[in-house]
Amino acid sequence: NDANVARVLRLAADAIDADYELRLAIEAAGEHVAGAEAGAAALLAIAQIEGGHERRLAIEEVASEIDGASPHWIPLIEAAASVDGDYERRLALEAVKGDAPETDEIRAALRKAAETIGSEHERRLALEAIE
Repeated sequence: NDANVARVLRLAADAIDADYELRLAIEAAGEHVAGAEAGAAALLAIAQIEGGHERRLAIEEVASEIDGASPHWIPLIEAAASVDGDYERRLALEAVKGDAPETDEIRAALRKAAETIGSEHERRLALEAIE
């Protein structure tokens, strides 16, 4: 259930130091991250992942599992905006865009996140994908 998955993800975020293994724990939660409590715990676990590549993959996994009505889209976009590396950040934003509902709020959050990309080339590609 949602509370149990959330508890496991919080424990994983506290106990697992390696980015790869923490991402695997998030992926193992699979469709259960669609729950309100588990989704929030998945976002907390994502915040513990320091490497850009592993964080991006975790974001992609969560984006593919939560539904359009989830309250976690904006925090997930904010997590994508914090991914290290312009290329990885762009890919994270594109993945979220691909799964997120088409709303003005989401488009504005994606645009704002894309503007944080330092590389002009990667920023342009991200903005093109968002529009």
